[in-house]
Amino acid sequence: MEARLRENIGHGEVFRLAWPIMISMLSYTAMTVADSIFVAQLGTAQLAALGLAATGVHLLNAFPVGLLGGARVQIAQAFGAGDTARARALAWQGVYIALGFGVIVAALVPFAGIFTVLLGAGGELAAHGTAYLRVRILSAPLVFGMFALQAWYQGRGDTRTPMVAVVIANAVNIGLDPFFIFGWGGLPELGVQGAAIATGIALIVQNLVLFAPAAREFLAHRVGVRRD
Repeated sequence: MEARLRENIGHGEVFRLAWPIMISMLSYTAMTVADSIFVAQLGTAQLAALGLAATGVHLLNAFPVGLLGGARVQIAQAFGAGDTARARALAWQGVYIALGFGVIVAALVPFAGIFTVLLGAGGELAAHGTAYLRVRILSAPLVFGMFALQAWYQGRGDTRTPMVAVVIANAVNIGLDPFFIFGWGGLPELGVQGAAIATGIALIVQNLVLFAPAAREFLAHRVGVRRD
């Protein structure tokens, strides 16, 4: 039977599952790239501050995101074994991890200025970087929640739904950036901080897009981990 399974899984099947994941990862990075393109129009200091603060965001998010990658592997193994109940329970554990680390990281908002200085910023650079970092730290629960929901989909072999969600989120981010950064439509001109707000709203949209299809099968059927 194992030999039969190996025969059925070829390079084409692997690529079919992998290419939406590649686009999803590139699209997530594209949010920061889009922010940088708009912020570059404000000046060198603002652009440098965003780049430095974005590095800080990735440092804070790295461990929880990596941990949620492990949840995706466990969910995939449970589905592969035909244990749907365990897969759902593991998905819930991913949500708990996301919420827990989201609260911990969000609680670091008062230290955003210190963190920016530790990253090497000073003066105007530190002011812009701190403004961006504060908003991005507050949006950490959204980032981790997004990865937890992605783990549920990707663990089941559905890599396209997360890809669609992140592409929509990128479109929202690009559409909102000029309004919050430059004050289009009568909104306050928030500069670097506006870029972070646009990204935060885009993450909310992304979570909603992921949540809606999962609500019935995942969230509405909460169960405990089955122990044999």
